[in-house]
Amino acid sequence: MALRDSLGLLTRPLAEERAEAEADTAEWRELFARLGLTGADASEEAEIQAVYGCLLRTPARMIGVWLPDGVGDRRPQNLPGTWDQYPNWRLPIADTNGRPVTLEELTASPRLRALIDVLRQ
Repeated sequence: MALRDSLGLLTRPLAEERAEAEADTAEWRELFARLGLTGADASEEAEIQAVYGCLLRTPARMIGVWLPDGVGDRRPQNLPGTWDQYPNWRLPIADTNGRPVTLEELTASPRLRALIDVLRQ
């Protein structure tokens, strides 16, 4: 949200955008809790796993995994409305600290393996 604001992409004041995003997030958290996918103080990693767990309960025949979810990369890969202001689709996958992750590290990631375990259930 702050990145989109700094690039002038918001159509409403930042406070309004944040309030709406927080309300949306609260609704998702309530759903995940009702479905028994998360507890009261779920970590970000647990919430991401809950998203995939929720998807598994839909009639979808195929579910894709966003690899950045597997290592905790929160940066958007694409910001619609930008072309040279942001490196769309050029960011290397990074860990929660923003450090680029090699393919070997990705395949050995405990976080990614835990996410894959959710998908195998």
